[in-house]
Amino acid sequence: MTSGIHSRADLDRYLVAFNNNDTPVYTSFYAPDAEMALGPVVCYGLDAIKDFFATGRMVISEHIAPETVIISDHAVAITATITFTAKVDIKEPFFDIGPAVAKGGGYTTLFTIFYELNEDKQFKKIYAGRVKPTKTFRAGKL
Repeated sequence: MTSGIHSRADLDRYLVAFNNNDTPVYTSFYAPDAEMALGPVVCYGLDAIKDFFATGRMVISEHIAPETVIISDHAVAITATITFTAKVDIKEPFFDIGPAVAKGGGYTTLFTIFYELNEDKQFKKIYAGRVKPTKTFRAGKL
């Protein structure tokens, strides 16, 4: 099944699936040859993107709460508060997001996410980056 972004309702369906880690649904919005750049991480192709999220979601959950959304025929732009919550103790800094945190702790930060759409309205290129300092929250000690 493939999906595309034709309306805000489609984007909302993607975000609900992404936030609930419903991999078959949220990855149906990605083109097979999609490219994703998240700071120092760059993934080429749908399989690499799936692997990145499958590995990451074993240790941290991610929730995207959009604040501003712009949808055109060729792109989607979002500013969103993203909350990352540790499922296990994270003993090293989490990318460029924040320091080590205990299980249940995490990070809240503002991101800008830009999705370039292909002719089928699927995500062809994804660029995301943090645009404000991160707030770190902790649950317990490491």
